[in-house]
Amino acid sequence: MTTNEPFASEPSHPTGPNGQPSWGTAPADPPAGSGSDGGPASSSPDGGPATPPAAGFFDGIRRLGITRADPGQGRLIAGVAGGLARRYRLDPVLVRIAAVALTVFGGLGILLYGLGWLFLPHRDGRIHAQQVLAGTVTVGFVGALLTTLAVAHHLIPVAVIALLVWLIARGRRATRSAAC
Repeated sequence: MTTNEPFASEPSHPTGPNGQPSWGTAPADPPAGSGSDGGPASSSPDGGPATPPAAGFFDGIRRLGITRADPGQGRLIAGVAGGLARRYRLDPVLVRIAAVALTVFGGLGILLYGLGWLFLPHRDGRIHAQQVLAGTVTVGFVGALLTTLAVAHHLIPVAVIALLVWLIARGRRATRSAAC
């Protein structure tokens, strides 16, 4: 992974003809020789640059209408709770309480917050996960990744145990059904 400015807190973002950020289906300057997913770039039938393979996914996220909040607009850390609250017309405190409750019961709140930080766009359209695919690593991406990974490694054993319990219970029901 290469970057021009490693860990830039506010990356310069490509702009379209109207001066607005162009974080959509046609990034202004993808890494040379690669698509947004790091694989080989494809070209359109007319020979121009094609839509990067992951662009449709990120555009779909943007169409949800959820953007992370800015400081002073309900943002305490990364703006995930504030953005969700604004989109669904909820009190940000309620969203934060739900996140804390999910964290207390298995760590899911922190995992979801980290994923929101990675995948929900900032108000200008930037998505940290998409920026990394284009070769720009930001402080926000590192924070989001560390937040997500801090909990994800604890949830894997829980998921495996839950799966085993389910399989055992299912096997017992099948045995009882066969015996009757």
